[in-house]
Amino acid sequence: MARKIAGLMLLSGSREAGLTIRLEGDVYQAQGIKLLDRGRGKEGRALLVRAAERHRAASSLSRSDGSLYLAEATDWIRIMEADDESGSSIAEGQEGALRAAEQAIAASPRDAAGPQLRAWALWRIGYAKLGRGQDGEPDFKKSVESAQAAIDLNPDDWESYYFYALGESGLATVKDSRGEDADPLRLRTLEYLRKSIKLNRGFAWAWNDMGLLYFNLFASSTQRGIYVDEYFSNALSAFQEAIRWDHNYSNPFANMISLYSEKIDYLYQHGKTFDADAAKAKEAGERLLAVKGDRSTACLNTVFIGLQTLEHLVLTRTEPHSLGPQIAQASRAIEDCRRVDAKNTILDYNEATFQLLQARNELTAGRSPEPFIEEGLRVVQQ
Repeated sequence: MARKIAGLMLLSGSREAGLTIRLEGDVYQAQGIKLLDRGRGKEGRALLVRAAERHRAASSLSRSDGSLYLAEATDWIRIMEADDESGSSIAEGQEGALRAAEQAIAASPRDAAGPQLRAWALWRIGYAKLGRGQDGEPDFKKSVESAQAAIDLNPDDWESYYFYALGESGLATVKDSRGEDADPLRLRTLEYLRKSIKLNRGFAWAWNDMGLLYFNLFASSTQRGIYVDEYFSNALSAFQEAIRWDHNYSNPFANMISLYSEKIDYLYQHGKTFDADAAKAKEAGERLLAVKGDRSTACLNTVFIGLQTLEHLVLTRTEPHSLGPQIAQASRAIEDCRRVDAKNTILDYNEATFQLLQARNELTAGRSPEPFIEEGLRVVQQ
């Protein structure tokens, strides 16, 4: 009897220890994700590594608890995200995420959450590969298969449809990279996102991804010289809905800038005014900086819109003396970006473009463009 009581006390102590370690991991995970989503990738990654260590330690004390493996898989997936954005190897996160997802499936084979996390991990792997010029198609296909397995386990779970759509959107991007028509696949993918949103309207990521699908359909049509207002309006509405549910979510703001940019290009090419859309793009850029002001990508979006507007005005031979506000705005945006990331090579290219646009403007005004040409060349050569 004494041995039995001692055993129960030891078991109870292990459970309490496991719960404490689990809670530590959950706190580190929440803090790390918050930092990651605010553009502080290095700090966020460090906390997520701690979270993964705690979740793994807790699972060693309770191997049958699938939720611990799910928590660890989430840690590693977000670590992969941080590594991908910083240009680092994703190997550590990839190995950890897939291992933890498989352990979750083994611990709870009838739970859809395991295949969902595996689908998410595989999508993240494919996305990282695609961005690095590698073939992400096999990973996207496996992601879709895993999401389908989750749907089969629980057809009423919104996350399964979301991850299915995520994998299919990856396959659509692969088609784009090959010059193939991805529109039919995107239209089918929208159906899965609608199913996910019907089950959970408050998930901002799903709204943002819906906006991206409509944006790509819109861009595909404008590049063929066709303006489909339904695609533009639906994309804008979806991005706005994502922001409504999470006003600190930066992706919809960045995607709205891209959406307006695509529209501005179309309007310019067809000789139509784009002042109102340029102003809305600028507003989205300012809101993006407010949400994620410490990230170079945020300010680069603002620079891009300013240069795009200035370029169209210069090339349409707008009265040179009237471009002072646009020139000043582009100049300030570049200066602000320099303070954020002084060594960014994309910014060097943008600054050189800015100098050449000023040179073109001076030439139109009948003045010498040489000072601006020389400055543009200096920026490129430094």
